Amino acid sequence: MAKSRNAAGFTLPELLIVLTVLAVLMAAGLPSFGEFVRNQRLKTASFDLFSTLVMSRSEAINRNASVTVTPSVLRPSRCSSIQSHPPIAANTGATFACFPSSL
Repeated sequence: MAKSRNAAGFTLPELLIVLTVLAVLMAAGLPSFGEFVRNQRLKTASFDLFSTLVMSRSEAINRNASVTVTPSVLRPSRCSSIQSHPPIAANTGATFACFPSSL
C-alpha cells in the first residue's frame, strides 16, 4: 500500500518561481513609480499655488484693496504672506497662507 501525502504548502521550486516573477515585475515598475511620485509632487505644488492665489483674490475682495502674494524662502514653514495695500486699520497684520515646498 502506498503512503498518502497530506502535505500542505508550496515546494521550494514553486516559491523560487513566484519570487523571480515578482522581482521582474518590481524591477519593471519602480522607475515608473518614481516618475509618478515626481508628477504628484508637481501637481500638489501647483494646486497649492493656485489655492493661495484664489485665497488672495478672496482677501482682496473682502478687504476691497490690492493684495500682494509674496513667496518666502527664508521661513522654514514655507509660508507665503498676503498683504493688502494699503493696510486696513482694522486688519493691519499680514495673513499667511502656508503650503509645503514639495519640489
